[in-house]
Amino acid sequence: MGQDFWGLPIWDLDLLDYISSVKGTYKLDVLSDAWINTREKVQEWINYNLFDAIIFSFEVRVSKPDPSPYTNILSRFNVAAKECIFVEDRTVNVECVRGIGRKAMQYNGDMDTRDAVEQLTTKG
Repeated sequence: MGQDFWGLPIWDLDLLDYISSVKGTYKLDVLSDAWINTREKVQEWINYNLFDAIIFSFEVRVSKPDPSPYTNILSRFNVAAKECIFVEDRTVNVECVRGIGRKAMQYNGDMDTRDAVEQLTTKG
């Protein structure tokens, strides 16, 4: 999600469509580095029904690229690392996830996320 000139969210509608299409097939989680009042500020923009959990770094008292939030997500959802793909927008966070032996891909607004996830899942 980006912001327009007025600070309002700009959504990647293709990505949201893809997320909606896999809801129920996969566990979907958001882990975002954010400050203490973020949840309140973005409350009206978030579709809580779309995700199994939305976690802000201030709530778990550690921010990315520390690996602990990623491993905590696996424990929280009782998911094996090989069953999980982290989609990140920052290179440093992708490198962190890969460095702890997890699958990760770097998201950018110009990509076909569906195709990228499918390619990553077929690589084993």
